[in-house]
Amino acid sequence: MADLKLNGITPDGVGKIKLGSVDVQEIYMGSTLVWPPVGPGEIEICNYIWTQENSIETELAAGGNIPIVSDFASFKLLNDASQPCAMYYNFDSNNSSYGLLYNSFAKNAIKVPAGFRIPTPNDWGDISLFCNPTLDTYKANWLGANPGEWAPNPAITTTLGDSGLDIYGYGYGFYDATSITWKPVGESEGHWQGVTDTATGIAWMPLINPSFLISISTGNNTVSYLRFVKDA
Repeated sequence: MADLKLNGITPDGVGKIKLGSVDVQEIYMGSTLVWPPVGPGEIEICNYIWTQENSIETELAAGGNIPIVSDFASFKLLNDASQPCAMYYNFDSNNSSYGLLYNSFAKNAIKVPAGFRIPTPNDWGDISLFCNPTLDTYKANWLGANPGEWAPNPAITTTLGDSGLDIYGYGYGFYDATSITWKPVGESEGHWQGVTDTATGIAWMPLINPSFLISISTGNNTVSYLRFVKDA
């Protein structure tokens, strides 16, 4: 969308536009926020602003940083001690473009960007039909999935990517006392939710018929990605 201009001038901050004596905070065109502009790496969907990429944040809210572990033994040592840690998919830094996978202790301790929050089940639910309750729109396109990653039903690849949320299907991991089982890239993608009960994560996965995306609940015994959201 082009820059907003009023009488040929682009407003450069709150307080520059007034309604009477009151500062204008936001301007919408229909339901779309046009000012102030959404920041880089962010996308507005259904009156929410989401980060478009999986987090690589390691700063803790209380200070210090989340360690990035490179093997299961290092992960188990920290996780068994209820300590935060993060890792790349399959413990391979060549997968750094996917973002970081976090254990539940890291999810609860990470420094969230100012103004944002970890998405709640309601946040995810509000956009899960791309703001439209009809089944016809409940397809992979709202997630912005890359057609090269999500495998089912190539017939709808022309509509993938509509929302810009860009969830590509980068997998996630389940762990037990001896190992992590990595969910395959291209089949699903796991994300933490901002709640503290045992089902704190969800995984988005496509169904072959009619190739729409559903969420499945996961527990605390996962390592998952993080996105952040705020109200528009």
